[in-house]
Amino acid sequence: MDHQVAFLFPGVTQYAPQGFADLCRTRSEAMDVLRRVDAVARSCDLPSLENVALCDPPTTLAQLEDKEPAVLPLLQYALALATADGLRSAGIEPHAVAGHSFGELSAFVCAGILSVEDGVRVICLRMRAIGTTRGRGGMLAVQAAPPRVEHLLRAVASPTLAVACVNTPRQSVVSGTSSELDHVERLAAALDWQTVRLSSPYPYHSRLLAGLVTPLREALQEAGVRAQALTTPTRCVFHDRWHDDSDDLLTHIAEMLIRPVRFVDCVRSLYDEGITHVVECGTGDTLTRFVEANIPRVQVVVPLPDNTATPDFARLAAGLRTPGGGAATARLPPVPARDSVTGPAPSAPTSQRKSSADEPAAAPTPAPGPTPRNAPEGAAPSGAAAEGKQDRQRVVAVLGDLYAEITGYPADVFTEDAHVEVELGIDSLRQTRMLAAVAEKFAVPLLASGVRIKDFPTIGHIADAVVEHTSPAAAS
Repeated sequence: MDHQVAFLFPGVTQYAPQGFADLCRTRSEAMDVLRRVDAVARSCDLPSLENVALCDPPTTLAQLEDKEPAVLPLLQYALALATADGLRSAGIEPHAVAGHSFGELSAFVCAGILSVEDGVRVICLRMRAIGTTRGRGGMLAVQAAPPRVEHLLRAVASPTLAVACVNTPRQSVVSGTSSELDHVERLAAALDWQTVRLSSPYPYHSRLLAGLVTPLREALQEAGVRAQALTTPTRCVFHDRWHDDSDDLLTHIAEMLIRPVRFVDCVRSLYDEGITHVVECGTGDTLTRFVEANIPRVQVVVPLPDNTATPDFARLAAGLRTPGGGAATARLPPVPARDSVTGPAPSAPTSQRKSSADEPAAAPTPAPGPTPRNAPEGAAPSGAAAEGKQDRQRVVAVLGDLYAEITGYPADVFTEDAHVEVELGIDSLRQTRMLAAVAEKFAVPLLASGVRIKDFPTIGHIADAVVEHTSPAAAS
């Protein structure tokens, strides 16, 4: 199968002062990006970003945090774009892009939706707006299944507490006031859930910032920020759909302050569309670790794993180039051929998926579970007999007993409509081991080539696959 590459852009996260300085000194495209960002930043009365980025010794992260609030996110933005341009200069064009939270702005630039300069204007105006709320709240990472965290917040019954990000099946981030987060921490500790208070001084992705949305949109319009035709399919991390040229970009950017980040849905959709490799365009491996927790089969690439690393884009590109030269497999929406803002335009994907730009902003109703894909039709699995199929209810009961034995959960929680990951909190690695046990017990090819964990979201889906490939004697 061909490699289908997605570039992922992190939000306000780590920054590599030494790594970015070395990148700018050795790569002309990185210096070009820094100078374009710096020119607009100076027009917004900010200090010279070029001087900050290239000073010797490099400015530390603590020193950057003490500067004007927009300086650090602008440097992170420049570093992300420089990483993407380095890959493009080595011949790697993304089949799709996406960003986590604030990182969606970098994805927009990479995809041609925003110019580099307008991206700077957005960041400056955004930080100016949100600066008025500094210290009014924060964010708390919670190690628990998102539905459980949602249930906890409903029990607290505070209108301003919100799940801000769903990063993995076992990790969410909650936004709220400091006192609300203190309360959540105490309740989580009583439930033996691990929590980490994030360094953000702002309650991103919550209604606490709702009053900033309209003024920010007006400021963006007054500054002349405008959308351009996209050149690369761009997955929205807030609504889990493809961005479209008909989107109201300014409203979307303003509402990024209050919309929850649905990273789990976003990366799973990219995988479903055929993406096989993801590259984290920024410092560290935060996003790629999230990806691995969601879709273990996706290959991840981290160009800047730490502050001292200098990416070898040629070597990275050699590992990402399409093997064999076969037809593309990603089912991504086509985009018009057009010069990219930060690099050459990619070739259009070969097949189309209907855009959902007209979907409402609210979270969509979950689609029905997928039908399991197993062995080729007509291939008789070991142990199958001509006299008929396994009784489904018996299979469900046997699966419940088997899963209870493996997990230690009571057998009665494994009802046929129980979602193995969302409701029971069983991660994909454990699911793989459990499916292997089912395959051995029933002599069925559940883990045949091309089958995905997502094909079996519930016990009922697993039972259907077993019934499809077994005889009444197989489970006895």
